Amino acid sequence: GEEDEDDDERPEVVNWSGTHACRPVAVHAPETVAEVEALVARYHAAGEKLRPCGGALSPNGLALSDGALLNLALLDDIVAVDADEKTCTVRCGARVEQVLDALAPHGLTLENLASIAQQQIGGFVGAGAHGTGASLPPVDETVLSLKVVTPGRGIVTVNRGDPLFPLFTVSLGLLGVAVEATLRCVPKHDLRERVEVLTRADAIARHAAYLRDNRHVRFMWIPHVDAVVVVTNNPTLGGELGEGQGLACAVPEAERVAPLRDALRSCGGDGEGLNFAQLRDACLAAAPLDLPH
Repeated sequence: GEEDEDDDERPEVVNWSGTHACRPVAVHAPETVAEVEALVARYHAAGEKLRPCGGALSPNGLALSDGALLNLALLDDIVAVDADEKTCTVRCGARVEQVLDALAPHGLTLENLASIAQQQIGGFVGAGAHGTGASLPPVDETVLSLKVVTPGRGIVTVNRGDPLFPLFTVSLGLLGVAVEATLRCVPKHDLRERVEVLTRADAIARHAAYLRDNRHVRFMWIPHVDAVVVVTNNPTLGGELGEGQGLACAVPEAERVAPLRDALRSCGGDGEGLNFAQLRDACLAAAPLDLPH
């Protein structure tokens, strides 16, 4: 029909891994915060949805929609770098690689990085990118302040310590469009990488020790063979490994997993005694977003 032909004529947006695609009715790319405000107000007044899509890099299709998409790629200014306070303020369309380039002359870098650096800061923060390491905080924990364009209250600025701050940092656009973020930075450093291949039994036996003794560690099991590739990375000081590998997490385990346990209980489950990975899998199996409310 005519509607199908119109759908076929729309440009296709595909995520980085090629696992999901959509054909949005419109893709907006504002260049200023004022333009974002106008777009959000317009869609809010019309009762229509507008979905921020970041760089569309996530392997899932959460940021994609056949409705209207908002891409902040042109809102990518590096607003300020404070070398003394070790912070940077950037627009949320700036890519991680742009931020790293701006920080390098000041001897700074971001605390948590992925294996790629093409993510927009808004999506990088909003998705709660987590890196590899038991003591490494997720990206949202390094945000000090966030400026968000909301449908009902215009521009809202939330700071770490505000009661609603945790809701905004990982809201994935639900509460509004993040347009500016101030991030905590760390001194620029090199990492020393070590790659080992262990048996599954050895990997299980040494798992806790690897998490304790390394700043970054990941395990890659090769199916159908008794081999686990273990990759560790640790910061160096003057080319030498420092004593200790980062700070212990200040938040107790029970507090860290409480939101997942609450989500599982809302679906009729329990979750008592389950660790983070088990709670995550149980919540995914329960599919809380698919349940009637």
